[in-house]
Amino acid sequence: ELEHKTFTDSAVGLRADFKQTLHASSAEHKLAYGVEIASDYYQREDNQKVLDWAGSNASQKQPFAAARAYNIGLYFRDMIELEKWTLTGGLRFDAHRLSPDGQNDIGGYPLKDIDSSEISPSLSISREVFENNRVYLSYDHGYRAPEYDKAYGFVSHDFVPLTPFVIAPNMDLEAETSDSFEIGNKFDNGRAQLYVSAFYNKFQNFIDVVTTGQDNFGNYVKQYQNLHGVETYGAELSAAYAFTSSWKL
Repeated sequence: ELEHKTFTDSAVGLRADFKQTLHASSAEHKLAYGVEIASDYYQREDNQKVLDWAGSNASQKQPFAAARAYNIGLYFRDMIELEKWTLTGGLRFDAHRLSPDGQNDIGGYPLKDIDSSEISPSLSISREVFENNRVYLSYDHGYRAPEYDKAYGFVSHDFVPLTPFVIAPNMDLEAETSDSFEIGNKFDNGRAQLYVSAFYNKFQNFIDVVTTGQDNFGNYVKQYQNLHGVETYGAELSAAYAFTSSWKL
């Protein structure tokens, strides 16, 4: 048995980034802004050829519907430095469209466009408490559009022993967003480093795979869906010391 899988992912896009420094009173503003425009095309085929005593039998499957994605992003960031304080604020806009190309359904599931957009603010403040040591507090709003392989795929794993399953498409996936908070301390004098932080993330429409039941062939049906009430939190500690320019622990 021979199996040949072909993945065609192509992308074309444009990105422009700009930086500018301004001085106002005793503060320095470091501005950054830009735009990103991209189009991605996806096509994934699975060609299978079985050779046995009866001869050869070729078949072609398309576990993922061909599709095109359109993305646009705009961002602006201002980093303000005033004596020992640094304040950074930013704003980003993203728009995303996923559209099927020449196919009405996959695995019996009707295909349709998936559109999403989001405005994402960010803010951080830090202060140098003594030389080479800085404490900080930050907030970020995150955005993740539904991905092609999670929305437009009908993939069979019926060869898995005991728990065969299929992954079904989901055209009703919504974009995942998050609100992230972090507080920490950074020390770095060029030789010794010590970073400590605590974080908390709250997600809206968290994208993850769930089991929805079984099909008529006894396969478990799994599907990427939006989950609610997902939170993550924790703490991180890292330390390093450079004994020489070549050796670091």
